[in-house]
Amino acid sequence: MKRLLPRSLPGWILLVVVVALTVGQVTTLIIASREISETSHSLELYRLAERTAGLVKLASGAKPSERQPVLSGLVDSNLAIYTGQQPIVQRAIETDEELAEFEKLMLARLQPRFGIRDARIIERSSLRNGFTSPSSVSAASLGDGSVAKELSSVASDFAQSGNYAVSIQLQDGSWLNFSSSKSPEASLLTTNSLPLYMAVALALALLSLWAIRQLAAPYQRLEAAVREIGEDLYRPGLEESGFGDFRAAARAVNSMQRKLQQYVSDREYLAAALAHDLRTPITRMKLRCELLGKARDKSLLLADLSELERITQSVVDFATLNTIEENVERIDLVSLIDSVVDGSPRARIRFEQPTSGFLVVEARPTAVRRGLSNLVENAMRYADTANIQIAESETVVDIVVDDDGPGIPEEQLSNVVRPFYRLEDSRSRLTGGTGLGLAIVDEVARGHGGSLNLSNRTGGGLRAVLRLPRKSKLAGATAA
Repeated sequence: MKRLLPRSLPGWILLVVVVALTVGQVTTLIIASREISETSHSLELYRLAERTAGLVKLASGAKPSERQPVLSGLVDSNLAIYTGQQPIVQRAIETDEELAEFEKLMLARLQPRFGIRDARIIERSSLRNGFTSPSSVSAASLGDGSVAKELSSVASDFAQSGNYAVSIQLQDGSWLNFSSSKSPEASLLTTNSLPLYMAVALALALLSLWAIRQLAAPYQRLEAAVREIGEDLYRPGLEESGFGDFRAAARAVNSMQRKLQQYVSDREYLAAALAHDLRTPITRMKLRCELLGKARDKSLLLADLSELERITQSVVDFATLNTIEENVERIDLVSLIDSVVDGSPRARIRFEQPTSGFLVVEARPTAVRRGLSNLVENAMRYADTANIQIAESETVVDIVVDDDGPGIPEEQLSNVVRPFYRLEDSRSRLTGGTGLGLAIVDEVARGHGGSLNLSNRTGGGLRAVLRLPRKSKLAGATAA
């Protein structure tokens, strides 16, 4: 059941509107049908009362021997008349309170003027007791035209709608019997009107869909903007236009984005400044080490200072990754990978050259070079060899780096991309590094709208897949 329900705000609004329109239309049709039925019934009783009064007046004014010929001239497809000594309505219907009241009204109206003795009325679907039903109009007697077909259809409806049978006892004791067809009940839903109702409902649904899309479009832009902020904190802010509540939401999102930018920038510049300021005392310490007389202490101190310098440089690289403005360019990944592995004899490139000899993507070249260098250095630090492959599609390019090292425990794969997170016991044979290499690669990938995926190979070792989009997803980026 949940699969059938909408999963978005526009879908829910459309569902509510469609259900409301359907319920409203059905309710309106039911109310209108009831009102029409009640009105038609009242008019039918009024018509029957006037017809009864007219026939009684005509029958009372004629001689008994002349009544049937005179009244026969009034017979038509909806009216049958019979005079005699017996009533066609054998007894009054006590259970029908409405017709019982109608009989009393007829007696009260006609008895003072015409001296009638009794009035009996019954509603039934067919004539019985030998009383001949009125003739109906046939299509053959009317012709083949559209009007003839309509009249024939109406006549058929009259024939099937039932009738009122009335027996009036005149002053001389004889009975005036007649049967009057009931008017067919009007129906709001017919074969002709149903397509119109469906067309109106479809038009309303389409109009509602268009209106909902127009109303929901700003919020969809708001959702996309919030999602893009997670990928690129420095994307342009939302345009604060449209109706009031959306402008308020856009201002809130833009304010949040500016505060996040300020917060991240302060932390990045603080880390970069601290790392930069460390270079001066490290340099002085190296110079002072040159004055030490003992070679063993000197070499140990220099090794520690070199390690401290590498850590400082990694911190600077990570902290300034997003603060340095770099334009998006069209770069050839094949040439870029070749230049990265030139200084690593144990790294091998294993992929077929593209037909054109180039594999062009839109990206920030320095950032991508830094990410690829860190992937290769990470593989070289923990393994003997590294194999680099490329898998491409129409939209993305995957740079795959496989090594033959010890791999990473499955439960730690998501942690190693966190800054300063080290797995020295499980990965390193000599040192665990600074814990920033993969964090920088992950930041480069996400900054381009791509991803870094790590997995353990079946035969042993780690597989790192750097996925980059062919077209830049950086906000406001234009390939040079």
